[in-house]
Amino acid sequence: MDLFVKRINTLPGRGSELHNMWVKPEPHKSGMSWTCIQQDEYFEIYKKRMGFSMLKSESPFRLVIRSDPPRMVAEAATQEIIMRDFQSAERILNNAMLENESIASLNIAERIDFLLVRLQCMTVELLNSNEKKVQQEEEQRQKEELTSADAFRNTFDLKTEKLLATFACSMWEKVPKSGTLYLSHNYLCFSSPISTRLVKLLLVEIKSISKTKHNGVGTIKIVGPTEELWLVSFRLNDIFDMLQQLWDLAMNRVLQSAEKTMEGIEATYSRRISTTKSAETPLSPRPVPQKFNSKASLQQNKRDANFQQNFRLPLDETLLKEYTKVRVLKGTKFRKGRLYISTHFIAFESNTWGNNKFFSFVMAFQDIEFISTSEDDPFVLGEADLSRSQRSSQVIKLHEAVGEYSIQVPDDNQRDALLSELNDLHYKIKSQYNEKKLVNSWSVWSLSIEDKIGQSLLENRREFAPMYVEKEERKSEDWRKYCAKYGNGLSMTKTDKLKLMIRQGIPNNIRGRMWMIFSGAFALLLSKGAGYFQSLYDRRDECQVKDEIEKDLHRSFPEHPFFQTEEGLNCLRKVLVAFSVHNPVIGYCQSMNIVCATLLLFLPEEHSFFLLCTICEQLVPDYYVKAMIGSIVDQRLFQELMTNGMPEVAAHLESTGLPLPLVTLPWFMCIFIGYVPLEVALRILDCFFGMDGPPFLFSVGLALFEANEEAVLNENDGTLLSNLLRNSVKDPDDILPLAFEEADLITPSMLADMKNTHRAKAIKDMETKTENTRLRELKKSVNLSPADVTRLYNEFVSANRGTQADYVQFEELFQKHCPEWDGDIEIQILFKLLDKDRTGLIDVGDYVSALSIILAGTPAERIHYEYEYAVTLLQRFYEKKPTKEEKEETVEKKEKKKEVDLISFDDDHDDHADEDTATPPKQSPRSPDGLWRSRSIDVPAITVSFHQSDLDEDNRLSFKEYQAALHHPILQPVLNLPEK
Repeated sequence: MDLFVKRINTLPGRGSELHNMWVKPEPHKSGMSWTCIQQDEYFEIYKKRMGFSMLKSESPFRLVIRSDPPRMVAEAATQEIIMRDFQSAERILNNAMLENESIASLNIAERIDFLLVRLQCMTVELLNSNEKKVQQEEEQRQKEELTSADAFRNTFDLKTEKLLATFACSMWEKVPKSGTLYLSHNYLCFSSPISTRLVKLLLVEIKSISKTKHNGVGTIKIVGPTEELWLVSFRLNDIFDMLQQLWDLAMNRVLQSAEKTMEGIEATYSRRISTTKSAETPLSPRPVPQKFNSKASLQQNKRDANFQQNFRLPLDETLLKEYTKVRVLKGTKFRKGRLYISTHFIAFESNTWGNNKFFSFVMAFQDIEFISTSEDDPFVLGEADLSRSQRSSQVIKLHEAVGEYSIQVPDDNQRDALLSELNDLHYKIKSQYNEKKLVNSWSVWSLSIEDKIGQSLLENRREFAPMYVEKEERKSEDWRKYCAKYGNGLSMTKTDKLKLMIRQGIPNNIRGRMWMIFSGAFALLLSKGAGYFQSLYDRRDECQVKDEIEKDLHRSFPEHPFFQTEEGLNCLRKVLVAFSVHNPVIGYCQSMNIVCATLLLFLPEEHSFFLLCTICEQLVPDYYVKAMIGSIVDQRLFQELMTNGMPEVAAHLESTGLPLPLVTLPWFMCIFIGYVPLEVALRILDCFFGMDGPPFLFSVGLALFEANEEAVLNENDGTLLSNLLRNSVKDPDDILPLAFEEADLITPSMLADMKNTHRAKAIKDMETKTENTRLRELKKSVNLSPADVTRLYNEFVSANRGTQADYVQFEELFQKHCPEWDGDIEIQILFKLLDKDRTGLIDVGDYVSALSIILAGTPAERIHYEYEYAVTLLQRFYEKKPTKEEKEETVEKKEKKKEVDLISFDDDHDDHADEDTATPPKQSPRSPDGLWRSRSIDVPAITVSFHQSDLDEDNRLSFKEYQAALHHPILQPVLNLPEK
């Protein structure tokens, strides 16, 4: 027994790296891959045959009890260890027979059953003890995390900061000094027991983060406002990924705040503090960046983002599971790689690029007709790592209307888990068909979309080079063969060959379909369901940019016959209006009309809408928002590429008074449409939507300058230079071969590192501009001196690490500026007054404006402010709006529900205010779907209606707060109540 206990506790991950363990008895299939090397009446010992590969979780030796069916009870890495297991098991049986004569009287089969039960019981008992040990280890880990969090807050004086992760690493000074790296939402901190120096760096102050070598050692280089830091660690990649992600999130928060301020600056400072939210309140350019509460949530967000980007899937798609070492069969060949399961899609990608080995596909669950397991082995018999029966049992088939994919996983357990998960998700999606009006690929593509523009586009032959039609016919035949082999729907297989075919151009008759598939717009259409586009257009009255859209309609391909008709203009109008309703944050931006008009040449309105959404929200995000931060960053990045690659051209453009961004910004915004011949622009769009992706825009821009380098250097007039570049390309072969060479040199990872640095600089520049504008407007709108406004503004930003503050931060700073406000209730009411959007945060502008009125306001301003203060106080109480069901109830039932009593305060009811305590009204149960509305408030005769059930909620004043506030001196002029 002691040996048994010792052996079962040597599980991998629990003190041993060898696969030698007792296991819970499970059926054993010997097959062709195992050979028996020893046996007796009770046990058999098996060894893996030579030439048969093993799974990572397998061991080469097994001990099998001769039950019916045979069951494996132990496995080991060496024959010596498995023999000890064999002897130990027999000793357990012999000791039992000596201690109990009834066991000795059993026959062989009964003794095997007894031994099997004994081994199973002891295994379960010991495994349970191991589970307890794991639980204890988890509790210890949580205690260590709490200890680390306390050390972080105390060491760096960050009482309210949330610690997300710690890493053991070294910071290079003169020599590496080992210590602990702390990462939080807003800070990077480092401390070392062998150094007195503490590093405390705000993430938003970081200028760049990169992997590099320092003194020959791989490090992470962090450029701060005043110094450079080098981090060394065995977990360098983990630290870099998390630091990069936190930095990006921090900069997004700065950007969101700056954009909101720039958009709302006039409305914010043209009025005094108001408790009602104006209908003109500007929308944020993007959702408020999410704050993640743990390292695990950050990692999940990173996985989701990579998954969405790699497979061009909607931004709300969540990765549920990833399977490695999966083999997928399509046609006659199988590929090894990774299988990804998300909420609406299945995706697969092989492990390698190049040599025609890249292989990937995406499949929507609604496209799957049924899921089965294979009884026939579809894989090549030469793959002898598993027996034929085992390979067959581990194959799952996904059946579409036009074909199937076969998936093989390493073992039966993974197969069962994958099959169960696929069936559950498939059933869930299918059950939503009617509710969400979902469609599948084939019902969408049954529409005749290929003939729409191919014909009308070719009517305008002057846009194309000679022999265009002949080249189209040759390409069409190649694409027909590829689609016949790999599919032409969402699940179309992507290979290296497909990338080359896209670069050679997509035929007009399938161009729109391929754009939808490659860009991810088709996946977005499937996830949104049928009718989404029409439902948006039905809400066209909500469009706030109709005038801007109408102005640009006639500027969109005015020379093309399709847009010289009312039908063409109406199609363009519908798509742009529907998009503005779908995304009011972007609404409409010039150049969107040019892009959208091109899409409509190849796609119907609904498909063009989804492709426009994909361009503006995924492929080139932040290009078309009001601040245009995405295009600004890309222009800075392109300028760096030009300076490094063609410094003479970049310098010459500057010397002629023609800044490079002035030339290239329209190229990127319009995706070169209108700046090169249409045939060339379509080829650029093929690659942009295809496997080259958005980085291809940089390659085309560089190729344009490279092809015209001599002409550019010889021209000194800026206007002529711009026209020269615009008219230099006559044929795709003039520019695209150079662009493909540039695309092969410029890697996405290189662009990503450069873009992050430029993005941080652009956001900081925008923040500085915003701060200067805000300060200038504040100085005009408040009663404080310019010096006081600047001082208050800087103190707020410094104390709160930004332009917004929560209640804890607000209370600490406000008590410093207004020490006479020493009551918690009064400060809470003031905070709720300033928190107009109910976000739990107040803005620096509202804070300074409030202090201006409190400290130096005129009598009229103070009276107005006191009125708003009182209204804000009283509007925190709500009454329930009866539901339809409640209206139908009888009076007797309503009385049983103990409805809320109304308490009225007016000039004739001062006796209520004189009481030290008030009896709260009786509670009324709240309907789960009940609607709530604020009562109108008439001053000085004020009626307050509220529910006892609301009194303790954090987002409303408690009854105690209410009673105390009613007797505050600031409310007496309004309420006409005596002081308490």
